[in-house]
Amino acid sequence: MDPSEALKAIDDTKGALTYILILTEPETQKMERLDLIEMMRNKGINRDKFYRITKAMADVGLIEEVTMQPNGRVKIVKTELTPKGRRLAELVKKIEQALTPENEHF
Repeated sequence: MDPSEALKAIDDTKGALTYILILTEPETQKMERLDLIEMMRNKGINRDKFYRITKAMADVGLIEEVTMQPNGRVKIVKTELTPKGRRLAELVKKIEQALTPENEHF
């Protein structure tokens, strides 16, 4: 997927930046899918939109999902940013900081 198509796929999801910011926090860097779905829902992003965002971000290599099934127990899926996703997250955090009122220089 070329960069412009990747950007469009992420932009069309309307919530990808929220998703990226959640995964940048130290306590949420490797979240179980159900916990991530809950956090996204608390930020106004429903389950269907969550799965669209997940697919778009995985397709462009921003996140990785690791599936585990310890000792035959229930399958656990953890989501984390890839190195490419972490680089993008750093830029998103800079944008977020630039938009905070104390950084406005008018």
